[in-house]
Amino acid sequence: MVNHRGRIPALATALLILLFLQGLTFADSTTTVELTNLAGISRGENDIPAVNAASTADVTFRSGGNSNVKSQLSLEAGIADSALIDISRAFIKARFPLFRLTLGKTRLTWGDGFMFNAGDVLFDSLSATVDLTDDEIRTDGSWLASVYLPLGRFSFLETVVLPPEFDPLEYLIDSRIATDNGDPQPELPGGYRTSGGARLVLRPGGIKTEAGYLYSGRSESHKPYISMQGNLIVDWNLSASSSLDIHESGTDADENLAVSFGLFHSLKTSPSATLGLRLEGAGHPLAENRNIYIYPELSFSPDDRRTLFLRSIFSLDDISSVHIAGASWNIYQGFKILGYAGFCTGEEGDTFAWDSTFSTSPVPGYFVSAGCSFVF
Repeated sequence: MVNHRGRIPALATALLILLFLQGLTFADSTTTVELTNLAGISRGENDIPAVNAASTADVTFRSGGNSNVKSQLSLEAGIADSALIDISRAFIKARFPLFRLTLGKTRLTWGDGFMFNAGDVLFDSLSATVDLTDDEIRTDGSWLASVYLPLGRFSFLETVVLPPEFDPLEYLIDSRIATDNGDPQPELPGGYRTSGGARLVLRPGGIKTEAGYLYSGRSESHKPYISMQGNLIVDWNLSASSSLDIHESGTDADENLAVSFGLFHSLKTSPSATLGLRLEGAGHPLAENRNIYIYPELSFSPDDRRTLFLRSIFSLDDISSVHIAGASWNIYQGFKILGYAGFCTGEEGDTFAWDSTFSTSPVPGYFVSAGCSFVF
C-alpha cells in the first residue's frame, strides 16, 4: 500500500507542470507568480532555539477578453526539504442575463468578519488556529456550484451545493490495491454527504442584512445563520449561527450557538499615512466550553510602500494569548522585504501555550523570521 501511495506526489507534480505549461498558451490570459522566502529562529525542543527556512510559491492563471466569463486556476506550493502542492482555486464564473453561475473550487463569503465570522457556515471561520502573518487570514476554498440571482441594486439570493469530499486519484489507487489483493472495490462517497443551502441578502435602512441556511452532509447537521453589517462612525458587523444534529431533537441548538462581532476604523494621519484599528470577537456563550476569543489589530502605513501591523488573539477561557508583529517594505516594484516576530503567553494546557506541544497555537512559543517576496 505504501508503494502505491508514494506515487501521489510524483503524479500530482507532473499534472501540475502540464497545467502550467498549457496555461502559458491560453489566449487573453494573465499569469502571476509570487515567490516568498523566509528564514528565522523559533522555540525548539527543550527551549533550544531552532533555525528554520522555507519557501512558498503561488502561481495564478486568470482569463481575460470575455466580460461575461471569468476563470482562475491557482496553485500553491510550500517548499522546505520536501514540497506540498495544492490547487487552491480552479473555478469558472459565467454571467447570464438573469443570474450568475460559479463552478469549481473557490470560496464564498457568507456573513462578515476578517478574523472571526459566525455567519460563515460554509467554512467555519471561528478557529484560532490561523497564520496571522498572512494578508488575508481566511482563504480556504472548496469544490462547489453556486447560482447568484440579483434582486436589486444591493439585494440578491444565492444558492450553493458542495459535493462530498472526494480524491479521484486516491480512489483509483485504492481501487487498484483492492484489485491486486482480491478485495471488494472501495465505495464512492454517498449522496448523503452532499451539502447545500442558500442565503438572502437585503439592505433595509442602509444596513446589510443576510440570513441563510446550510445542510452540512459532512457533519450531518442543519446550520442556520444571520448576519448584519453597517457603518456608524466605525464599520461594524454582527453574526450568529447554530448547528443542529439531524439525529438529535434540537436540544443542542443553544450549546452550538456561535456569535461574532467586528469593529473597524481607518484614519488618515497625514496625506500619505493611514492608521487602521480593528477589534473582533467570537465564542459560544451558552456552551460549557465557550471558546471566547478577542482579536485586536493595529496597522500603520506611513506611505503606499511600507506597512506595519500588530495582531493578537486572547483566549478568555484560560487567559492565554498569542501576539504577532509584522512589517513589509516594497522597495522595488513587486519586491518586498518582510519581517515577523511572535510569541505566546500561556501555560501548559492553555490554548496559546509557550510549549506548543500542549496547545493548538499557530506559534511555537516564540519566533523571529525575515525574508523577501517577489511578484512577477
